[in-house]
Amino acid sequence: MSALVFYAMAITSDKHLKILAKAMASMKKVRKVNIQCRYQLFGDEGLKHLSKGLQRLGLLQSISLDFSETKATDEGLIHLSECLRRLSFLKSLSLNFTFCQRFTKKGLIFLTKSIKRLSSLQVFTVKFSHCEMKEEIMLKSIDECLHRLDSLQSINLLIGSSASQATNQSSKILNKSLQRLSLLKSIALNFLNCKTITDESLKNLGENVSFLQSFTLGFVNNITDKGLVNLSEGFNEFSSLKSLSLVFIYCHKITDEGLKIWIQSLKKLGSLQSLSLKFQLLVIFCIFLFFLTLAIFPSSSRFCHEFSEGLLDILLLALVRIF
Repeated sequence: MSALVFYAMAITSDKHLKILAKAMASMKKVRKVNIQCRYQLFGDEGLKHLSKGLQRLGLLQSISLDFSETKATDEGLIHLSECLRRLSFLKSLSLNFTFCQRFTKKGLIFLTKSIKRLSSLQVFTVKFSHCEMKEEIMLKSIDECLHRLDSLQSINLLIGSSASQATNQSSKILNKSLQRLSLLKSIALNFLNCKTITDESLKNLGENVSFLQSFTLGFVNNITDKGLVNLSEGFNEFSSLKSLSLVFIYCHKITDEGLKIWIQSLKKLGSLQSLSLKFQLLVIFCIFLFFLTLAIFPSSSRFCHEFSEGLLDILLLALVRIF
């Protein structure tokens, strides 16, 4: 067996995870682990048992752990950190701790120290949203990790906090960290209600990352038309970009005029093969946006135009009213 996929949907307590951890002792050839233990049924004891079990998998190369909406605290993060310190050959790591509101800076420091030791890591996904930690602390911790992960090829971040502080310095630091990763091919940045991500944060975003093949940016609801201009200027550097996904839902500071200017800048992306745009706009303008985008690119090009489910609902409702 080379892969272990475990969905804890019917599990009622951390004790079941203890049983799973013990069973891992006989799974020494497993290279990939995907474990989902969501909701308030799980906590620090579960993370403790899982961490001990994962340490027994000497050939482990990939971990995907979904512990979102659980009652885990810093104690659980410390157990996980001790586990990661012993998995130095890990190539892929995905951690989902959304709606985990008991974490503090202390636990994040331990986790950061362990992650930045993973010198072989190529794929890194971390999700910390709807938590009590300040977003600036989370961004600085991620930045500290990126300074050591020289082998990283793909990064996927979901950051959002209910304790936001409007500072822009941390996002500038994050930009610099992304730019120094010479092997990076895919970037996905989703910032839910992050006040630190402003128009200035998008300035020079494409600098020194001309090798990127996939770029995703979402939920930057603090930006204005100026931010779109800054982003479009960065497209000059995305010479190898093949896939672009942008989510402007809840971005109420963006106007129609800013979007028109931004759409015209898409012509700079000569290598683009896949385009995903998600907006929350008036029906008429969305239809206009769709056809304008089609007009810019040759019909023979391979593009994927995706609209959010909310937009499709609105379009269908409009058609029903018309007919």
